[in-house]
Amino acid sequence: AASCSGHGRCSGRDGTCRCFDGWSGASCADHAGVMNCDSDEDCGRGTCGAERICECDGKHIGPMCESCDAGRFGPGCEGQCDLAASCSGHGRCSGRDGTCRCFDGWSGASCADHAGVMNCDSDEDCGRGTCGAERICECDGKHIGPMCESCDAGRFGPGCEGQCDLAASCSGH
Repeated sequence: AASCSGHGRCSGRDGTCRCFDGWSGASCADHAGVMNCDSDEDCGRGTCGAERICECDGKHIGPMCESCDAGRFGPGCEGQCDLAASCSGHGRCSGRDGTCRCFDGWSGASCADHAGVMNCDSDEDCGRGTCGAERICECDGKHIGPMCESCDAGRFGPGCEGQCDLAASCSGH
């Protein structure tokens, strides 16, 4: 699982790190001599490290630890999306406020209510899932979407087998 040393974000597309400005390398651990702090006060929700680079607290990311890490939201980034629950497989958890953003044809706090839309006749119609009793695709734990065609948050690659390490995402940078 990619952690990106806290200096980037793990791509859900292929599991590689997308480094923030001033950082490079496969795990975003190499910095370009960019110093962004003189004291802890400069680092928002982190500390100023020995190399004068902000080291974020694990809930925050960004050059000055100013943004919530993936799947976190709210004041102090204390809220955390339940990425495992994944909005019943019919939506995505919003990192802004922790609510589910439902796919078309689905509603409710956990996207479990459907609008009578039937999207399958057999398991073959559901990609990486099964056709349920109400003729609605029920995705495995790695896929989401009306036809179980997309990788769930933090997953990537063939069969969505790869998983980004969202808890250790990118050392806060």
